[in-house]
Amino acid sequence: MAPDLRGYGLSGRQGPYDTGTLARDVAGLVAALGHREAVVVGHDWGGAVAWMTAHLEPQVVERLVILNCPHPAALGAELLRNPRQLRRSAYVFAFQLPWLPERLLTRDGARPIARALRGGSHVRSVWPPEETEHYQRAFLEPGAASAALGYYRAAFRRPLAARRAARARPIEEPTLILWGVRDRFLGEELIRPGALAPWFAAGNEPTVRRIEEAGHFLQNEAPKRVNEELLRWLGV
Repeated sequence: MAPDLRGYGLSGRQGPYDTGTLARDVAGLVAALGHREAVVVGHDWGGAVAWMTAHLEPQVVERLVILNCPHPAALGAELLRNPRQLRRSAYVFAFQLPWLPERLLTRDGARPIARALRGGSHVRSVWPPEETEHYQRAFLEPGAASAALGYYRAAFRRPLAARRAARARPIEEPTLILWGVRDRFLGEELIRPGALAPWFAAGNEPTVRRIEEAGHFLQNEAPKRVNEELLRWLGV
């Protein structure tokens, strides 16, 4: 099951977009599908939601898989001490401005969205115009740009929420992290053992698999390798 997150695609745009609400969305979706728990897999913002689902709604998480998304609390800590990561994440601060980011991202038929997908990839050929057109068209739907930016704005308003939730309930479920090492947005230091250990229960060490031939959008850039690693870890 690969749903659109709240506010994306044809899903509702009513908000809010804080990770607590989004984690409850995941729990509700698992229940609506008739299951008690599921393997929860997420990339980028989907990864942030998956991380927080494991902390806030652990009863629905059988296993956790994260693709190129640092733990939200680890990212927050890194931004305070790592100028390089701060520069890489500068766009997050720009997204806090009212209305201007929406206008910039949707101009010229939302071509900045296509540029972001290609620019964030190591294998840029996976984003031909006929592929990015779907994303551009979706981003031009009424309210779509504000919904996408709402994730960044909600996180900025409650910067310590992820840390408090993670401290209250460390992750006990088996966890796999798949990481495209050519990521232009996120440094590998975000998945070093010292950065991850505080958010996991004692004795539960995540499995980390680095994919050399991929960047940030590794599921698009190296789908065969991602599927192989996922199925191998799941024992399928």
